Amino acid sequence: MTPAMAAGVAGKLREIGDIVALIEAKEAERPVVRGLVQKGELKRMRIDNIEIYSDATNAAVMRHPGRAFPGVLIQGDTLHSLAKQADLICAGIGIGSDAFEEADDLRGTLWALVNHYKATLVAHSMDLPFSSISN
Repeated sequence: MTPAMAAGVAGKLREIGDIVALIEAKEAERPVVRGLVQKGELKRMRIDNIEIYSDATNAAVMRHPGRAFPGVLIQGDTLHSLAKQADLICAGIGIGSDAFEEADDLRGTLWALVNHYKATLVAHSMDLPFSSISN
Protein backbone atom coordinates (compact mmCIF):
# COMPACT_ATOMS: atom_id res chain seq x y z
CA MET A 1 0.00 0.00 0.00
CA THR A 2 1.32 3.43 -0.97
CA PRO A 3 1.00 6.55 1.22
CA ALA A 4 -1.55 7.95 -1.26
CA MET A 5 -3.65 4.80 -0.95
CA ALA A 6 -3.41 4.91 2.84
CA ALA A 7 -4.55 8.54 2.81
CA GLY A 8 -7.51 7.66 0.58
CA VAL A 9 -6.25 9.86 -2.27
CA ALA A 10 -5.60 6.94 -4.65
CA GLY A 11 -7.53 3.73 -4.94
CA LYS A 12 -4.92 1.68 -6.75
CA LEU A 13 -1.22 1.37 -7.36
CA ARG A 14 -0.38 3.36 -10.50
CA GLU A 15 1.60 1.88 -13.36
CA ILE A 16 3.74 3.85 -15.82
CA GLY A 17 0.93 3.73 -18.41
CA ASP A 18 -1.39 5.43 -15.91
CA ILE A 19 1.15 8.20 -15.36
CA VAL A 20 1.67 8.69 -19.11
CA ALA A 21 -2.11 8.95 -19.56
CA LEU A 22 -2.29 11.59 -16.82
CA ILE A 23 0.51 13.60 -18.46
CA GLU A 24 -1.16 13.40 -21.87
CA ALA A 25 -4.47 14.49 -20.36
CA LYS A 26 -2.76 17.47 -18.73
CA GLU A 27 -1.09 18.38 -22.04
CA ALA A 28 -4.52 18.40 -23.68
CA GLU A 29 -5.61 21.07 -21.17
CA ARG A 30 -3.19 23.65 -22.60
CA PRO A 31 -4.90 26.95 -23.45
CA VAL A 32 -7.23 26.99 -26.42
CA VAL A 33 -6.55 29.74 -28.94
CA ARG A 34 -9.58 31.80 -29.90
CA GLY A 35 -10.99 30.56 -33.18
CA LEU A 36 -9.47 27.07 -33.10
CA VAL A 37 -11.90 24.21 -33.46
CA GLN A 38 -12.33 21.93 -30.49
CA LYS A 39 -11.31 18.27 -30.57
CA GLY A 40 -13.66 16.28 -32.77
CA GLU A 41 -14.70 19.35 -34.77
CA LEU A 42 -12.05 19.15 -37.48
CA LYS A 43 -13.61 19.68 -40.87
CA ARG A 44 -12.84 17.79 -44.02
CA MET A 45 -10.21 19.26 -46.30
CA ARG A 46 -11.65 21.56 -48.91
CA ILE A 47 -10.34 23.56 -51.81
CA ASP A 48 -11.09 27.26 -51.69
CA ASN A 49 -9.84 30.47 -53.28
CA ILE A 50 -7.52 32.61 -51.18
CA GLU A 51 -5.79 35.89 -51.92
CA ILE A 52 -2.00 35.51 -51.78
CA TYR A 53 -0.12 38.78 -51.29
CA SER A 54 3.34 37.27 -50.70
CA ASP A 55 4.76 33.78 -51.17
CA ALA A 56 7.80 34.38 -48.96
CA THR A 57 9.03 31.20 -47.25
CA ASN A 58 7.66 30.98 -43.70
CA ALA A 59 6.05 34.38 -44.15
CA ALA A 60 3.44 33.96 -46.87
CA VAL A 61 0.77 36.64 -46.52
CA MET A 62 -2.72 35.60 -47.56
CA ARG A 63 -6.35 36.36 -46.86
CA HIS A 64 -8.71 33.50 -46.13
CA PRO A 65 -12.25 33.82 -47.54
CA GLY A 66 -14.51 35.76 -45.21
CA ARG A 67 -11.68 37.42 -43.29
CA ALA A 68 -11.21 41.19 -43.29
CA PHE A 69 -7.43 41.12 -42.96
CA PRO A 70 -4.70 38.91 -44.39
CA GLY A 71 -2.72 36.57 -42.14
CA VAL A 72 0.77 35.08 -42.19
CA LEU A 73 1.28 31.39 -42.94
CA ILE A 74 3.92 29.81 -40.71
CA GLN A 75 5.08 26.29 -41.59
CA GLY A 76 4.36 23.65 -38.96
CA ASP A 77 8.00 22.84 -38.27
CA THR A 78 8.74 26.55 -37.72
CA LEU A 79 5.74 26.87 -35.40
CA HIS A 80 6.99 23.87 -33.42
CA SER A 81 10.45 25.45 -33.16
CA LEU A 82 8.93 28.72 -31.89
CA ALA A 83 6.95 26.84 -29.22
CA LYS A 84 10.09 25.01 -28.06
CA GLN A 85 11.96 28.34 -27.97
CA ALA A 86 9.17 29.77 -25.78
CA ASP A 87 9.66 26.81 -23.40
CA LEU A 88 13.35 27.73 -23.08
CA ILE A 89 12.54 31.40 -22.50
CA CYS A 90 10.05 30.55 -19.73
CA ALA A 91 12.58 28.24 -18.10
CA GLY A 92 15.21 31.01 -18.25
CA ILE A 93 12.89 33.67 -16.85
CA GLY A 94 11.63 31.47 -14.04
CA ILE A 95 8.34 31.48 -12.15
CA GLY A 96 7.95 34.58 -10.00
CA SER A 97 9.50 36.98 -12.49
CA ASP A 98 7.30 39.84 -13.70
CA ALA A 99 7.72 38.72 -17.31
CA PHE A 100 6.99 35.03 -16.67
CA GLU A 101 3.19 35.27 -16.85
CA GLU A 102 3.28 37.01 -20.24
CA ALA A 103 5.92 34.60 -21.58
CA ASP A 104 3.92 31.64 -20.28
CA ASP A 105 0.75 32.93 -22.01
CA LEU A 106 2.72 33.22 -25.25
CA ARG A 107 4.08 29.70 -24.77
CA GLY A 108 0.58 28.35 -24.13
CA THR A 109 -0.76 30.01 -27.27
CA LEU A 110 2.07 28.62 -29.41
CA TRP A 111 1.60 25.10 -28.04
CA ALA A 112 -2.17 25.33 -28.59
CA LEU A 113 -1.45 26.17 -32.23
CA VAL A 114 1.05 23.28 -32.49
CA ASN A 115 -1.49 20.87 -30.98
CA HIS A 116 -4.17 22.09 -33.39
CA TYR A 117 -1.73 21.66 -36.29
CA LYS A 118 -0.84 18.13 -35.13
CA ALA A 119 -4.49 17.13 -34.67
CA THR A 120 -5.36 18.47 -38.12
CA LEU A 121 -2.55 16.57 -39.84
CA VAL A 122 -3.36 13.36 -37.95
CA ALA A 123 -7.06 13.70 -38.87
CA HIS A 124 -6.01 13.92 -42.52
CA SER A 125 -3.49 11.05 -42.26
CA MET A 126 -0.53 13.33 -42.91
CA ASP A 127 2.97 13.01 -41.45
CA LEU A 128 4.25 15.64 -39.03
CA PRO A 129 7.32 17.62 -40.16
CA PHE A 130 8.80 17.22 -36.66
CA SER A 131 9.05 14.50 -34.04
CA SER A 132 5.86 14.26 -31.97
CA ILE A 133 7.94 12.70 -29.17
CA SER A 134 9.72 16.01 -28.57
CA ASN A 135 6.28 17.58 -27.95
